[in-house]
Amino acid sequence: MIERQKAKYGWEFLFLGANIDAVETASQFGIGADRAVNYQCDSALLVTKMQAAAKEEGIDAEIFACPASEADEKMEQQQIDCVLLGPQVSYMKADFENKVKGKGKDGKDIPLDVINMQDYGMMNGKNVLAQAEKLIKG
Repeated sequence: MIERQKAKYGWEFLFLGANIDAVETASQFGIGADRAVNYQCDSALLVTKMQAAAKEEGIDAEIFACPASEADEKMEQQQIDCVLLGPQVSYMKADFENKVKGKGKDGKDIPLDVINMQDYGMMNGKNVLAQAEKLIKG
């Protein structure tokens, strides 16, 4: 279909791949390497955008990201008000439900959720901050 659209209508295609090998994947659709771009969805960028949104709203918050493998250590070292998992690790939610049990304030569970995939992909710090606030407020 892509080849037909290029030949018949002169269409140009650009393949933008998030957290995948864009060149390899694009080639499967008949799109050349010169028209493929990698986009790395990075939690550090989302944290920066969440921090900016918090500052804009006058919210004093410590916002950080860490690998799932370091989460236990972080929860032991500091008081965590909520845990948001990136959509790419949503399969770990059940494991994290066990990890957060009794680790919150007054021995309660730390609120936990998976970040909305669209907000994560668009690096929408304001929406993800609102998701965290909603979790914290219950």
